Amino acid sequence: MKQTLFTKQLAEYFNVYLLLNKKCSKNTISSYADGFVALFQFFKEIKDIPHYRINYSDITTKTMDEYLLWLQNEKNYSAASQKQRISAVSSFLKYASGRETASLGAYNAVSQAQTPKIPKTVFPRKRSGFYWAFQQPKVSLEAGMLHYWLCFMILVQEHRRYATS
Repeated sequence: MKQTLFTKQLAEYFNVYLLLNKKCSKNTISSYADGFVALFQFFKEIKDIPHYRINYSDITTKTMDEYLLWLQNEKNYSAASQKQRISAVSSFLKYASGRETASLGAYNAVSQAQTPKIPKTVFPRKRSGFYWAFQQPKVSLEAGMLHYWLCFMILVQEHRRYATS
């Protein structure tokens, strides 16, 4: 079985560049490898190309768009997982494009892939005890003033405690 330039450089990327040159952790390397497992599975199932036959010419903008749709629809990957898979491939192709001009087209194709937006989760700010103390209903003006005065004293004490520590 003859290796393609793509597979030779991919082996060098994992065995030499990430491990020895970049000194990436095992978890990082494993995460990048997961990205390529998904890519190889896509090429095998959809394009009928085994992993050892993939060439840089097989990685086009159209192929990357199909890959992202496949990740989303067939594999049910979240937007973040899709971005991670594309990032792994893009990182390798950036590395390869500095060593072989044949990979430049593939790098451009992956760079142009439209990954989905990751929805931002907005967590509500944690309300302090002071917030809730000032939100209590006021029964009368005198009781309300006493309530605010007590809250102010608590606030002063808290400030002194943090200022001295």
